[in-house]
Amino acid sequence: VCAHDQQRTPQCDAGDALREKPDVLIVATGGMNGSDGRQATIPGELPTGMTLPHVIDADTLLTAPANFLNGKKTALVFDDVGRYPAVAAAEHLTRAGLAVTFVTSQTSFASKMYGSFRDIESLRRLSQGPFRLLVSHYLSAVRADRCVVHARGSDRMEDIAADIVVVVTHALPVRELFDELRGKLPAIHLVGDALSPRDLQAAIHEGHHCARSL
Repeated sequence: VCAHDQQRTPQCDAGDALREKPDVLIVATGGMNGSDGRQATIPGELPTGMTLPHVIDADTLLTAPANFLNGKKTALVFDDVGRYPAVAAAEHLTRAGLAVTFVTSQTSFASKMYGSFRDIESLRRLSQGPFRLLVSHYLSAVRADRCVVHARGSDRMEDIAADIVVVVTHALPVRELFDELRGKLPAIHLVGDALSPRDLQAAIHEGHHCARSL
């Protein structure tokens, strides 16, 4: 099995895999966050300002040092996915005392968590602090201390204060190793986010199913 570590550094390369001469290779190299802010509902319209220093992803926020948010008062979390990373980022920010605006392209808060009750409990915790929710909106621009968002299906736009902007969009599959080795081994399988970025449960299921099929 070939995987990546948390920094997306390959733990083995194509040469390593070929030297092992495996009968079967399972590639689980995961996915990585995109940096251009591409959104599923408007893939041809990239938001401006994504290279500004206060624009980060959820992983960067949650692994930052304790003083990372010093001096920050307002935050915008944009969620194009509807799963837990954006929710975790919002909860982290509210616990740090920031006023958080949660903007999502989905029609509801954490839509992919619906039915698990985690969405309800998270929304309850968030609502105990300075928190605002906007659904069915997309991110169009990030500026030095503000963001511009638009309501889907209308011309309505809003300018929102944000000292820090957390953007959660669909991950990109890391599959270079699979592509390089395809056709060079007796059998090779691609699983998890390397096949199609989704969530941990899907990755566990595919890895388990693939191993049991051998």
